[in-house]
Amino acid sequence: MKPAIYVISGLGTDGRVFKGIKIKGIRFQFLKWLAPKSGESLSVYAERFSKQIKTKSPRLIGISFGGILAIEISKILPLKKLILISSIKTRAEMPPLFQLISKIKWMESLIIWLICRITWPAPWFFGATKYARLLKQILKDTNQTLLSWSIHQILHWKNIKPPRMATHIHGDTDRIFPSQYTKHIHEIKKGGHFMIMENASEISALLNSVLPKT
Repeated sequence: MKPAIYVISGLGTDGRVFKGIKIKGIRFQFLKWLAPKSGESLSVYAERFSKQIKTKSPRLIGISFGGILAIEISKILPLKKLILISSIKTRAEMPPLFQLISKIKWMESLIIWLICRITWPAPWFFGATKYARLLKQILKDTNQTLLSWSIHQILHWKNIKPPRMATHIHGDTDRIFPSQYTKHIHEIKKGGHFMIMENASEISALLNSVLPKT
């Protein structure tokens, strides 16, 4: 059997976003989002979530918020390889607007309300052109409680230490986590936040060059 690499998609999404990714000699094992418990912190959620991983020293890919969760899991489990896609490594890489919103409770509540109810601007923010319809369907399918909880966790994430040995792949036109605030990245030209689908061939090539070395 081919060796597995675990994948955490972003904000409640699933394996649909990985359909264009092709990696030789690897099978993807998609981890399922769990319903957050009332008042559950990200670190506690990460420990509960990590129980799905059965491999010793696993390889883990995290996309967007899935990358943030993957970093929290790396504090619990020793990883053989950590790959972040369209994500951030520390709070310092978070755009200033997010940091401002996190300090103003009514603004955070408003943002969460808008994201949960209004999806038409999503393709522009995510940089989805060819797959705009799929993105909207994914957002529609996402559990609203999980979505609200995830946004809150992103805004209040406190991590200050970048994970060791992580490979960070990021698009230069990402509007959610602008690349100007991220450091030590493998940059994908014309890559938006949804580049896992829109730029699948470039990301596949990069992953194929990185993974055999792990």
